[in-house]
Amino acid sequence: MNGTSQPSVKYFDPNGDTRLLFNEGKPDEKIFVVSYKTMSLVCDSWDRMLNPNGPFREATQDGPISLPDDDWKGFEILMNIAHLHFKRVPRRINFQLLLSIAVLTEKYGATKIVRPWSREWLKYNK
Repeated sequence: MNGTSQPSVKYFDPNGDTRLLFNEGKPDEKIFVVSYKTMSLVCDSWDRMLNPNGPFREATQDGPISLPDDDWKGFEILMNIAHLHFKRVPRRINFQLLLSIAVLTEKYGATKIVRPWSREWLKYNK
């Protein structure tokens, strides 16, 4: 983490056991506090990546798990959906955010969780 300022922290689960780090070392560095169990139920890739007993380095390292290639804005929407914070999910999103969500859901195999919102998002971006 950067030495000049503290990252902004957002809790998706007040008892969250996993910390995800975005934009490490940058002015807009963010930490999301999430539930491993919730994420593991959403998709197998998150389960494999975050399982403390699994083979991946991300799950066994101390401190937050850095996701340098993931857009935090799109990931924030996915975490709101996964953690059942539906009131925080926007009904309309711009094309750039729609693209970000599409990339993330494809990458992690989580497309199914956005299905209830996808029609409205696509309609808004025609």
